[in-house]
Amino acid sequence: MKYPFTGLNEYCLRLSEVLYSHRDKIHADLCFYTPLKALNFLGEHANYFTQQSFHKIYNPYVKKASVWHTTFQGSMYFPTSRHVKKILTIHDLNFLYDTEKNPNKIKRYLRALQNKIDRADSITVISQFTYNEVIKHLSVGSKPVEIIYNGCARPAEINTNNKPTFITDSKPFLFTIGTIAKKKNFHVLPALLKDNDYRLIISGVIQEHSYYQTILEEAKRNNVSQRVILTGPVSENDKYWLMKNAAFFLFPSVSEGFGIPVVEAMSLGTPVITSTFTSLPEISGNEGFCFNSFDPDDMRMTLSKASDEMNNNPDKRNALISRSKMFDWEISAKRYIDVYNSLL
Repeated sequence: MKYPFTGLNEYCLRLSEVLYSHRDKIHADLCFYTPLKALNFLGEHANYFTQQSFHKIYNPYVKKASVWHTTFQGSMYFPTSRHVKKILTIHDLNFLYDTEKNPNKIKRYLRALQNKIDRADSITVISQFTYNEVIKHLSVGSKPVEIIYNGCARPAEINTNNKPTFITDSKPFLFTIGTIAKKKNFHVLPALLKDNDYRLIISGVIQEHSYYQTILEEAKRNNVSQRVILTGPVSENDKYWLMKNAAFFLFPSVSEGFGIPVVEAMSLGTPVITSTFTSLPEISGNEGFCFNSFDPDDMRMTLSKASDEMNNNPDKRNALISRSKMFDWEISAKRYIDVYNSLL
């Protein structure tokens, strides 16, 4: 939760909220290990332990712990003590496919993750795709590996009258959200605006400024700069308004362990078009649409066919909502609680 407006923050926040609401079902006291700026994020009555940088080397927090859950495989905060049971959640092995990473660095990442797996008592992964990746590239031995899908926050009401300030008219738009980084592949999207009136709205924290410029350059190259809006991070209300009112939610990422925004959009009945990479077809299922390639003509054809199907199939939006209900933080939290209790 050190980095707001990210998928990992969403995972930690939503899972923590539901775990705390079911704390009476855990056979031990529940304590949340948080950075100082997130202290009391569940209210002052929850138990917290504040993260300090020296904890990467010295682990005082395990002295009273029975079970420690490391919620991200890349975390430096992983107990060395043998007296505490350890759960490791692996979201993805995206680093394996980063062509810009030094091969020796990739090997070091794999060794570091294998070391954590060796020290863990239980492993959880967030998709079947991630499970397959872990089994293929790492050794888990006889340790249990549970597939526990992420959930989806379901706001009770979307205020469709409260537009984001940068929306000043009712023109149709396409929407996507995520960290502005190469793996999200957002730069392929401006080409979709050819021969139509759509605008493209891209929201998210700028992680790679050079990639932000790449998106702008693609918009200019396709002569659609005036119709491409990069908003930076947006509030929860603005995010859900954009998802609810978009003609399509687009997610062309080439590297995902799950894809929470896809489920959020589906939960609102908004049609989604994803890439065919990694976990995304698994999450969107037959109810979603996929870009079979990133050739601009092929992508525009996919968008056109998806538009036709949405217009001709009045039940499609209900099918999307139904699909999204597979991914529920209540279900996820109960599965994690079972894992906790099995180690107590």
